[in-house]
Amino acid sequence: MTSGQPVPSADPPPEAVTSAPPAVTAVGESPSDWSSADDFLRHKRHYFWLALIRGGRAAFGVIPTPVRRIAYDSIASISPDVPTNLQMLAGEPNGWRIFRYGFVAGLVLCFGMTLLFTVLAGTWSGSETNRVYFREDWQNIVLYLFVCPAYVGWCVWMVALFAGRSATLGAFADEIGAPRRRVRLARFPVTVIAMLSLTALIVFGYIQDILSVANVPEAYWFMTAPTAEGVRYLNSVGVYYVILNFCLMLVTAAAVFCFFAMFFDTLRVGQGLRTMPAGLSVQFPTVAKRLATFTEAYLIAKLLCATYIVNVVVWRLSPLGATTNIELASMVLAAMGLFFISFPRYYVELMWRDYQERAGVRNDGFKDLRPARERVLVSVVDTFFISTFVFNYFSLAAANPQSFVVDFLKWVGVAN
Repeated sequence: MTSGQPVPSADPPPEAVTSAPPAVTAVGESPSDWSSADDFLRHKRHYFWLALIRGGRAAFGVIPTPVRRIAYDSIASISPDVPTNLQMLAGEPNGWRIFRYGFVAGLVLCFGMTLLFTVLAGTWSGSETNRVYFREDWQNIVLYLFVCPAYVGWCVWMVALFAGRSATLGAFADEIGAPRRRVRLARFPVTVIAMLSLTALIVFGYIQDILSVANVPEAYWFMTAPTAEGVRYLNSVGVYYVILNFCLMLVTAAAVFCFFAMFFDTLRVGQGLRTMPAGLSVQFPTVAKRLATFTEAYLIAKLLCATYIVNVVVWRLSPLGATTNIELASMVLAAMGLFFISFPRYYVELMWRDYQERAGVRNDGFKDLRPARERVLVSVVDTFFISTFVFNYFSLAAANPQSFVVDFLKWVGVAN
């Protein structure tokens, strides 16, 4: 419908009533393919306009017809569609733009606000002995300028992807007959409580460790000088330091939970392929296209893992890295980078090969769900970050950056 078509005063355009969803012809072409959601729901705004007309018929009755037509042409026919499905409320996320917004926000909150607070508190620079001022704390400056903003950007992208497109994974799993998961509304508040509790526990343990004089002899810019009993406290900047670390951990936990939600939906797709009848019309390009949401999440997770590896390396070289959290973080990164991130992709690809054998289709080897550009980028991340970190961790754990660099060069084949 174009904006110049007249509209009856109390009834919607005829196609708003008679239009129907397109018929399902094959797997991957149903209305749940949200790439065509705008066509499928293109008359939502007309329903909305109809509701306004019927709800205020008495008021509209005194408005001349030309005015009503002008109002419809200038407002309703060009207005954004009214959401009819909450899962589509976030729309299609523009990933790299979201990453840039998250990076800038992280840069302002991590480096900009910390710089401002340390200047106001007098811990930006000074000459007090046995104190590390923010100006001298190169590890945190590197983290706050580059690393933390980067992983904030990845995390925000992951959450936006989950909010905007994760429903496509479950819809595709339903279409190919995958077992349904029981959705319980109680899971959402439980997840939120779990994220908040886990974040608070990790931050509390970290602050307890770094305030100990035995672990960190120097008083950092967010601490008070030790008392006669050898006890240190957080100063005014330390309050913001705790809040900042809590927020960084919380956005990380949110991204991890969002990734695992898509993780399990992708496993459902693999289960559907494992039990799918051999005669069902589905091709691997369709499977790859419908799982594009997960492969994007997979790429974000790899980049996020690489960024956290850089974070752990810099953190380990700082006196603040003498905490129990760093060992746990290293094990989690190794497990995520080597196994958990890639597992759903491998599972789907294996189940597709199994489906081909059952269908009697010529087996032309394993298929890869990822686009070519994504495969190259992930290979670089795996080689230069994840594998290097895992296999050369002991030189890093010895707090010997020179040995870590040499081992890295040997690993990639540059040095003999």
